[in-house]
Amino acid sequence: MKEEVYKVNEVFYSLEGEGLFQGKAMVFIRLSGCNLDCEWCDTKFDVSRSATARQLLQEAKQYPTDTAIITGGEPLMQPIKELIWTFRQAGYQVHIQTNGMFELPCSVDWLVVSPKNRSLHPTIIRAVDELKFLCGIDRWIELITELLRDFNFQHRAYIYLMPLALGWRMEPGFRDARGIVPNTVKMAVEYCKDHPEVRLCMQMHKLVGIR
Repeated sequence: MKEEVYKVNEVFYSLEGEGLFQGKAMVFIRLSGCNLDCEWCDTKFDVSRSATARQLLQEAKQYPTDTAIITGGEPLMQPIKELIWTFRQAGYQVHIQTNGMFELPCSVDWLVVSPKNRSLHPTIIRAVDELKFLCGIDRWIELITELLRDFNFQHRAYIYLMPLALGWRMEPGFRDARGIVPNTVKMAVEYCKDHPEVRLCMQMHKLVGIR
């Protein structure tokens, strides 16, 4: 059977900087391509090379971790079932980071969803473990309110609010020395105080200067 060939942005080893697994060493498999074009994106996701799941597994094996996180761009735009299966068969815990708009092809060990709008696929809604909202994007309060109301996520997922950090396409003047948009930390703190079901999430990797 012909192997899937993936468009890959990069593979690297670092600590998870966000959410429940913050500080855990993981191998990051960043796939290329995205269906959105967010001005705050911190990834040059159109840069790519080609690799099969087995080739990516061999790259990952050089690092002393049993956890792989498949991210992007938007990883679910590509047929990643074979990639997930290959890593799980090799004994890895597989995490996925997605905007939630595409079908999840099979079960994974941890599913992180960062919604940018209400367009969540039903497979995502059923499987999400961690929701990560961005404080400072357009209508962010309305988005949180509507999704938590309509899908009752607070009873089955960890919910985080992350102050917006602008990406590589934005001028430095739009952010502070940490890369964070001014006032979004204060807004996020106040929102979490008013909504205890939501946890503050800072991007630890940016604050300590790692990938």
